[in-house]
Amino acid sequence: MKRLPLTRRQMLSGLSASLLLPVGLRVPSVSGSPGNPFQHGVASGDPEQSSTVLWTRLTTTAKSVECGWEVAQTPQFDNILQRGSLATGPQRDHTIKVVVAGLTPGATYYYRFRAGQHTSPTGRTRTLADGTLESLGLAVASCSNFPFGYFNAYEAIARDESVEFVLHLGDYLYEYGPDGYGGGIGAQLGRQHNPPREMVSLADYRQRHAQYKADPQSRAMHAAHPLIPLWDDHESTNNPWLGGAENHQPAAEGSWQTRRSVSLQAWYEWMPVREPASDEDPRGLLASLPLRRPGLAGDPRNTAHWTGTTDRIRHINTAGNDASERRKLPPGRGGRTGPGNAFGRHAGIRSRSLGRVGISETTVAFDWQSNPHRENGRTTARCSRHRLP
Repeated sequence: MKRLPLTRRQMLSGLSASLLLPVGLRVPSVSGSPGNPFQHGVASGDPEQSSTVLWTRLTTTAKSVECGWEVAQTPQFDNILQRGSLATGPQRDHTIKVVVAGLTPGATYYYRFRAGQHTSPTGRTRTLADGTLESLGLAVASCSNFPFGYFNAYEAIARDESVEFVLHLGDYLYEYGPDGYGGGIGAQLGRQHNPPREMVSLADYRQRHAQYKADPQSRAMHAAHPLIPLWDDHESTNNPWLGGAENHQPAAEGSWQTRRSVSLQAWYEWMPVREPASDEDPRGLLASLPLRRPGLAGDPRNTAHWTGTTDRIRHINTAGNDASERRKLPPGRGGRTGPGNAFGRHAGIRSRSLGRVGISETTVAFDWQSNPHRENGRTTARCSRHRLP
C-alpha cells in the first residue's frame, strides 16, 4: 500500500481544532469523512434577546438540496426544542442560514444540521441577555489575514469557557493574491490565498470566504461561540469610498459598484448574520450591515457607552515578529504567549479577550467603535470602553 505523505503541520491542523474543545463540541477533521458535505463547519451569530442566526454550507454541486436543522438545550440533543429544514442551491453558493426565534434571553443552546446521511458538527450559541448582568465575556478580534499566520487565537477563543460572544471588528478576510500583502509570508508557510489572485468577481469572493471558513481553527471558534461581525474595508478591498477604492483599478478590474455589490453578496452568504430588510438597499455598504440594526453598535438610539467597567483585560496571543515564529502551535498551546505563536504584528489575527465585565446599570448597551488608525502601514481598529456617569 502506498502511504501518502503527512507533514507535521497537516497533522496538527487536523488535531488542534478537535481535541481541545469542551465535551460535545468536537470538530471532526473533514479529511477523515469522505463525502461529508459540511466541509466549512457551522456558525452562529448576530444574536438578539430571543433569536439568533445559524449557518452552515453544503459542499455539493446539486441544483437544489434540502438541509435540516435542530436546536436543543444540551449537546446530547436529548431535548430538541426546535427543528426545521430548508433548501439551498448555487444561487446562494449552497449556504444555509436560518433565524431561530422564540428563544430565552441569556440562554445557551446547541445546534446541528443534517443533509442526507450526514450530520454536521455540533455548534453552541447564546442569546443576548435582557436586564442587569453581573458579568459579560467577550473575545474581540480583527484583521484576520490567512497567509500571515495560523489562526491560533481562534483556537484559544474556542477553548476559552469565559467567552460568551466573539466580536469581530472587521477585515474578516483579505482580498490580496500571492503577490500582495502577506503573500511573502504565506509562501514561507505554504499558506497562500485561494484563489491565487486578488478577489474581484463573485466567484473569487465566495472561494476566499470558503478558504477562511474551512480553516480548522476557524471552524472550532465558530462552532464554540456566536459571532458579532462588523464590516471594515478588506471585506471588499483596501480603503474604499463611495466612488471607488485605493485597491481597485477600473481599467483592469471593471466597475467598482459591481465589485462592491458582489463582495456584499458573498459576505451575506457566508456570514452568520441577518439578511437586509426588504426596504434596505442591499448594495449599500453601511445601510445594510448588522451594526445598523436597532440595539446594536452603530444605531443612533444606543446609549453609546458601556454600562460597566472591565475588571480583566487579557491578551490571548502576542508573539515575536520574526518569520520563523509564525507557525502553528501544538494542541494545548494555542493561547500562550511566547515564541511559536503566529500572532503579533504579522499575525493571522489579533485577538483580545475582555474577560468578565461588571455591569452596574439596568440595561446593557454596546458601543464598539471601529476607529481606523495606521500602524506600520496597516489599518487596525480600536474599541472604546466607557462607564456611564
